[in-house]
Amino acid sequence: MALAPDDLLIFKLRETEKKTSSSDAQTQRRVVAVQPKQAPAQNVIKISRERTFVAPTGSYAQVEEALETAGAGTHGGRSAKETRAQIESKEAATGLACVWHPWRPAYAVCDYCHRPFCFEDIVEHAGRYYCLEDIDEVTKGAVEELLGYGPVALIGGGLLAVTFVAFLYMAGGQIAYIINYANTIGFFAFVGHIQLSYVLTLLGIIVVLFELIAGALLLARAKSGFGASLSASLVGILFFSYVYLSISALYALVVSAVSIASLAALILSTRTMHLVETEAFKPTEQVAALDFPNIGKF
Repeated sequence: MALAPDDLLIFKLRETEKKTSSSDAQTQRRVVAVQPKQAPAQNVIKISRERTFVAPTGSYAQVEEALETAGAGTHGGRSAKETRAQIESKEAATGLACVWHPWRPAYAVCDYCHRPFCFEDIVEHAGRYYCLEDIDEVTKGAVEELLGYGPVALIGGGLLAVTFVAFLYMAGGQIAYIINYANTIGFFAFVGHIQLSYVLTLLGIIVVLFELIAGALLLARAKSGFGASLSASLVGILFFSYVYLSISALYALVVSAVSIASLAALILSTRTMHLVETEAFKPTEQVAALDFPNIGKF
């Protein structure tokens, strides 16, 4: 059956509309396919780029238990019985992080800089905890104190005080006579007729007074006490030896002998303290390993 021209035109228009609608549907499907993904849900946690270290809540109880189980009884040379200062240092570090390793909990607070450090970065010295940065300064101060004020050196300082007492006891009568004689004849007359024994006795008062002051400084642990004591001992030995050779005074012999004993004690103290310094404060590699047993283990 043949279609009329108008019907044929209508048929073609409908076919064109179908193709157009089909093409639009495919285009829409393609557009939907390339649409971006939906925004993330609100409960998704965003990761911060900044690295924030939080100290673990754990403690070093397992380390303590492991060391005791191994039969160490000490932390690689640390005393099993902690001092009050060590206990307070560990309590102060509770909840803090190590300064050098922020991801580790602090074991103790340095008694020198008062900063928290982990077990690896802390050492024990003289019943206190110190960090590896300050332990050299602390031990250096201990060496300086030992070199200046050892027990033998204190004996030398005490002997210097004895020289003053011995001089006043043995030469006190002569000193009183010289003072009375000067008051009787007058100062200028006394100076004009002064004798060598009088001059040496009066100068002896100044020398033993210098020895007394030097010994007191040493006993008081003053910084200049050790050097002053050495100087006073030498001056006392030289002066009173000359007095004994000049006028044969017994007090001069006694004071000179005590001054020699004082000088010997001071010299002996320096020799003893040098041995303590080289053995205890300048250790070999083996001793250093004992002093710092926790380095590199945790």
